[in-house]
Amino acid sequence: MIKAVNKMTPAEKSGSRVLIYSHDTFGLGHLRRCRAIAHALVGSFSKLSVLIISGSPIIGSFD
Repeated sequence: MIKAVNKMTPAEKSGSRVLIYSHDTFGLGHLRRCRAIAHALVGSFSKLSVLIISGSPIIGSFD
């Protein structure tokens, strides 16, 4: 279904958002996996944005 831009909801204009939460703070495997999933999703859906939340102190080390 195609809608005119002025008839789209704010969510449709800006795209969808996904939140990934990783509670495990031990090791790097879970962060790498979350990051790989996020990259695959964004690569498949052009208007998608993904936010990863983690208790790990090294999460900010990833580019």
